[in-house]
Order: sequence, then structure tokens, then C-alpha cells
Amino acid sequence: MKKIMFLYHVKERELAIISFISQQITENVANVEIRSGEFYSSILETIQFDPDVIVSIPPRDCYSSNYLTVLKMITGAVVISMNTEGYYVFTPKEIKMVTGYNTYAKELVDYYLMWGPKTRRILGEALWNEGKLTDRRRIKTTGYVWYQKDLVIEGFERHTIYHSMQKWIHQHKKNILVLTGFLVADSSIKDYQILGYFGDDKPLNKRTPLEITQAQKSIEAEREFRRYIDMIIFLAQNNPDIGFLVKLHPIEIEEKNKSYDELERYPNIFLLKDAIPVGAALNLVDSMVHYNSTCNLEAYIYNIPTIQVYDDSKKTSFEFVWQMKGESTYLVHIKDVQKLNKLIREEAVFKKSRSMEKTLYNLYGWKSGKAYRAIEKSAYYISKAQKPQRLRLRDQEVLHAMNSDQGRKIINMLKQDILLNITDFRKVSKDIFALCKVYIFYYIINFLIKDKMPL
Repeated sequence: MKKIMFLYHVKERELAIISFISQQITENVANVEIRSGEFYSSILETIQFDPDVIVSIPPRDCYSSNYLTVLKMITGAVVISMNTEGYYVFTPKEIKMVTGYNTYAKELVDYYLMWGPKTRRILGEALWNEGKLTDRRRIKTTGYVWYQKDLVIEGFERHTIYHSMQKWIHQHKKNILVLTGFLVADSSIKDYQILGYFGDDKPLNKRTPLEITQAQKSIEAEREFRRYIDMIIFLAQNNPDIGFLVKLHPIEIEEKNKSYDELERYPNIFLLKDAIPVGAALNLVDSMVHYNSTCNLEAYIYNIPTIQVYDDSKKTSFEFVWQMKGESTYLVHIKDVQKLNKLIREEAVFKKSRSMEKTLYNLYGWKSGKAYRAIEKSAYYISKAQKPQRLRLRDQEVLHAMNSDQGRKIINMLKQDILLNITDFRKVSKDIFALCKVYIFYYIINFLIKDKMPL
């Protein structure tokens, strides 16, 4: 039996993608067992499952790459990195954010699943230059699951919240989808560090006073954009016959953000806190208001006109996406609510765009009028993956991962699990076998490198 383990990061954003791919694999591959779990809380489960394939979030921080290195040493699994987040601005800083400021052995990730030819080329080149890739052919283009429009609509028409949305939407002469996503406004400096907004992995206690001050200004600037909430209320009050479907960002759902709760007081605002893809909502609305979200591209696939609200009046140390003008059907400054109100009243019109279609192909492999099979391609590469690259025992990156806090945590997890399940022979024997592997590899690596460090 082939065993596949999916490790996700943000459940609300990724679990449905995993479900679509898993279903496709199950339908086409005999004798397969598939499990999924949140990356950091499923380390022990992954070891005990002993998968043949681990499909992971991209290991772009030292925590995930260290865990994956030790997991690969123990299980010998094929490691596949699957992108689930949207991005399409390939500045040097953005590329570095996507590939990560950490380092890891080039044999760690066996295959990278990316969306389109440009994504593959640019990120592939960066991964190659950073020593995170043994062969460019190990990068596969699959397309983006949420752009497979037919299956997204079909899948979520069976969702309970979908029918509630439909019932509510029929009460209005037209409906507008409004996207949110301003988590930084609720952040502390520590959150800012963890989210990676400083742009490097230097510890917080090593930051200069100037860096801290600039970060605080950036957080304050993001908080100012909370007038976006006031904008939604203004539109709802001035257009009682129009419905405003406000969809929270997946991270805001995960963090149980309360900033938008006041919107529920208005009868023509539907606050969507459920984790459904944007496509399921786009299928029900007439236009979309956003803040330079990558969902702008998704709306184009559904032929939905988009209105980007931006604010370029204040520059900060971190260039937020809402400060920049993107390629949307319409652009409106956040202070010009009257213009925005007029657009919504007079009905925004969808417009074809060659540059948008070029972007969709380059980044996601999507072409107008062409069949899109992102789910099938992802399932194919995952189910056919075999023969993992072996981590080199002389590699300093492997030694670093074994000696890292994450490596020690895995050892402690195994020891604690042995004590807790001392009467469960099967589970304990798996833990002991995994623990022995860790120690054996550790001492062999230290002997080969001749750089002994205490485990």
C-alpha cells in the first residue's frame, strides 16, 4: 500500500485543496492510504504513519525545513513542496520571501509543484542559485487548483453555507463581493517578526531601534487602512438595495479576527467567516471590491469586474499591497468613497484584457477557452512520486537540522510518547525504531564531519 501524508499550514486555505487532490488520487490509484494534518502539530503522527510521500508546505523557514529534514531521515519518504498561496510580483524581495531566507540540503525536496511556466522559471532559478535544488526537472507545473472553475463550483454547491449565501443574495437587486485581509493591523512587533515582514530571519533581540520604529510605523499604517471597514459600512448604508458579501481572509478566520464583527449589524452585509474558496462566492456576485489581492486574477476567470481600492498617500518601511495600484478593471483611492459608490450604483462592467490573460498563463498555466486540469496534474505527480533523493550524511545542513531545536523536539516527542504509551507495543516499537534512527544518523554524521556537537 502506498501511503501519502499531506501537511498543511493554514487549514482554511489549504485543506479543501488537499481534499480535491486526495479524492482524485483515491479514484485513480489502487491500494493507497492518505492522511492530512497541520504541519507543526502532526510531526509525531507523520513518523508513526511512516508515509512513502510527504506533501508539505514550502519549507521556507528554518522551522519547517529542519522538521522535514529529520522526518525524511526517519521515514525515507519522497518530499514534495506544494505551493498554495497567491503571489505574482517577482521583485527580488518577493522572490526571497517566497523561497525563504533559510537554507537546507538540496536533496531535501524531491519535487516542487508550481503553477505556471513563469513561476517555475523564476522561482526555480532562485531555488537553484540558493542550493535548494538538484535538478531543474524536479520542478513540475500543475496549475492552481482553485482556478479549475467547474470542480470548485460543483464542490461547494453542496456546502451548507453556500445555500445560505444563495438565499441571502436573492434578496438584493445586485451583490458585491468585498475581500478583507489586514492582519498586520492587529499585530505586535513579535507578530511582525514571525510573519517575516522584516525581510530576513535575524532574531528580534538583534533588531536596531530604527528597525523597530519602522516596523511600528508599518503596523500603524496598516491599522489606518482599517478605514476599509468604514468604507464598507458607508456603502451598505447608502445602498440598502445592494448586498455586500464580505469574505474574511483565511488567516483572519484562523486567528478569529473580531475587527469585522460590527458589520453583522447591517442587514445587507453578509459576513462570510467560513473557509470557502473565492470562486464559490464569485459565482454568485456581480462585481468584486478588493485591495490588490491576487483574487483579482481569479475574478477575471469568472468574468467578474473588479474594483481595487488603494492608498498610496503614506509610504512605510514595508510596502503593503494596498499601497500599490494593480491591474484591475477599475482603480479607486480609498478616500474617494463617492467614486466607489457611483461605480457600484451604475454597475461595473467586465473588460477583457490581454495582459491579464498573459499573466494568468505565465503564472498559472490558464488559457481562456482551454480545459484546465490542475487537480489531475497535482494528483498525478504526487501519486507517481517514488525514489526519494538520499540526504548526504556529510552535508552540514543535515547536521544543522539534526542539532536544531526542531530536531531535539522530535527526540523529546518520541521519548514522551514512549512513556505515555508504554503498554501499546506497536506504537512504542515504532517510536523506539524512529528514535534509534535519529541517534544512529546523528552519530554517523558527527563522525563523518568530525564536528561533534551535543544532542
